[in-house]
Amino acid sequence: MNVFIDTEIWSFSLKKPSIENFSSKKEFADALKFHTESDNFLKEQIQKSQIYMTFHQLSEIFHVLGFRGKKMSIHQVDTFCSKLLTSKFITWFIIERNHIIKAMNLSAQSSIHIWDFLCVLPFVENVDILYTCDKHFLNASFQSLNTKIVNPLHDWIVL
Repeated sequence: MNVFIDTEIWSFSLKKPSIENFSSKKEFADALKFHTESDNFLKEQIQKSQIYMTFHQLSEIFHVLGFRGKKMSIHQVDTFCSKLLTSKFITWFIIERNHIIKAMNLSAQSSIHIWDFLCVLPFVENVDILYTCDKHFLNASFQSLNTKIVNPLHDWIVL
């Protein structure tokens, strides 16, 4: 099966939450649940699916892991992203001019930032499932892409 796994799922999987970073036990428990579910899901997908990714998304992953929220060391991030670049379970796609034009139109129509569209437009017609927990993907603009969208974490979040 050919799948897309959104950046936030990669981030939840790789960044294990620490209780001292949360103002309540419930917030920590929710974050730990997202981490555990994402980690298990990602490990399963790596074993059974071909993951479709753009180089743009790799840049997002690099930024999210190294510069946003609980930051991983740049060495860890660089090592992880380098492994992704050579992984056989990932098929890489280049963003072309027509993808950018379509992404700008969808972004303007929906008021959703362009970055989410650029992650999926190069391969959306060939992927079986878009896995995400980003509530933006419930918007009609993403629904119009006619690709199955599944939230493996069950709770939708706005990024």
